Amino acid sequence: MSDGRWSEDEAAGRPFSGLTFEQVQFGDVTGDGREEAIVVLRFDSGGTQYSHYVFIYSLEAGQPRLLGYFHSGDRAYHGLYKVYAKAGKLVVELFDPEKRQGDCCSSRFIRTRYRWRNGTFIRSSADEFGTPTAPSRIPVSIFGNHK
Repeated sequence: MSDGRWSEDEAAGRPFSGLTFEQVQFGDVTGDGREEAIVVLRFDSGGTQYSHYVFIYSLEAGQPRLLGYFHSGDRAYHGLYKVYAKAGKLVVELFDPEKRQGDCCSSRFIRTRYRWRNGTFIRSSADEFGTPTAPSRIPVSIFGNHK
């Protein structure tokens, strides 16, 4: 490495580090009957750690408007399991660190529901707990199958 940049040969042997577009899903998270976009980016640290950035956008006058965003933890430590719209609410499922099995995995997730009120997302119910269908070390669909 010279001048702070990797040569092409040096970079080829390094693990990827940076942001990757994971997926976008549309659903009504504000309860107004219109769909918003839930955009998920994955951040890879270049090692074994990764986390997600989630952005929620509405469309106003043909332009995207950021309603909210959050950053999840790494895998078993509040890592993103799923995020989706259901019944006009935003539902976020994060891996539970209290049920972790090493740094990679958790045998439980925490589901939190949020409603849109006065320009912000507010927790709308007590946390719920569930059992993931795949451990956090195995890639899963972060949007799940929720109809």
